[in-house]
Amino acid sequence: MDLHLTSYGAKIRVRQGLFAVKYFDEEMILHRKEYAPSELDCIWLYPPTSLSVEVIKLAAQHEIEIIFVGERDMPMGRYSSYVPRGSSKVAKAQFIVSVSPKLSFPVVKDLLLRKINSQADFLRKVAKRSKKENGELLFYLDAIEDSFQKMQAMEGILDDAMKQSLRGIEGTSSRNFYAAINTTLLPRYRFNGRSRRPVKDAFNAFLNYAFALLYTEVERALVRAGIQPIIGLMHREGYQLKSMVYDFIEPFRADTVWVVYQLFVRERISLQEHVSDLGARVDVAREGKRLLIPTWNKYYKERRTKAFGMNLIRNEIIKREAELLATRLLKISKLASYESLDYV
Repeated sequence: MDLHLTSYGAKIRVRQGLFAVKYFDEEMILHRKEYAPSELDCIWLYPPTSLSVEVIKLAAQHEIEIIFVGERDMPMGRYSSYVPRGSSKVAKAQFIVSVSPKLSFPVVKDLLLRKINSQADFLRKVAKRSKKENGELLFYLDAIEDSFQKMQAMEGILDDAMKQSLRGIEGTSSRNFYAAINTTLLPRYRFNGRSRRPVKDAFNAFLNYAFALLYTEVERALVRAGIQPIIGLMHREGYQLKSMVYDFIEPFRADTVWVVYQLFVRERISLQEHVSDLGARVDVAREGKRLLIPTWNKYYKERRTKAFGMNLIRNEIIKREAELLATRLLKISKLASYESLDYV
């Protein structure tokens, strides 16, 4: 499981081979908890919390990742000691594919097609579970299916013009996806499209926080498969931009939206208790995090679904998909000759 330290002044130390956590609740009552290393996959530290050097050493011995969280609950740094499972050949293959518009196009197209298809599956599931027909939802579902067909028909190379076309189709599908979701929510929960900086409503605040959890799982899976998070195919590259994380995450977004959606559609979100309205932006309050984090963990790390001919937790599916991508990059890179690469 993941351990999130969000309480003001919380401390984590090592005591007799265990992670010992000390924190005060809102009523200033002291709490102490201990966790065996075998229980934890990741430790999240939110400001202002602290840890000791012994915690880092014990985490390293058991391949437990430590995430340092910054503004807007996004990871700003991490410590991990795991050794990539993939060889340097994967990183070399990734670079070759990334600089070739011809080789990278089918990989990007496949990721985006899977994203759009997951959005359509999401809405089909909502429509099937609904007690009455939602004409607006079905309208948006038809539009998303149309976007899928358009992207499926795309052929060419991943030059700037193609990237713009793909972004246009993907953007249209996503706008229809969130518009469809909005039609199924109670009036007090409805939102006006996606918002990030600043976040303007409770749904987007919870969604952005859940995506931050997903980003970490995706990056971890990529690194362990030998794939470099900063060498992307579709998303913009630059200083501190983890382009491959943003490329690879696309097919998994709808699952995370489902986690958030269920909290809202089941009316488990209190706008007074779980959300902080800061005027210029809306944030997930501490109680909101305490609701979302275990819900997200249960969905990704406990519940099983059919994939790869087995019943797997979604966290394992992400890892296996990263390994498949590494294998695909190795295979595709062999089709290129270094002299004939089309650099852009």
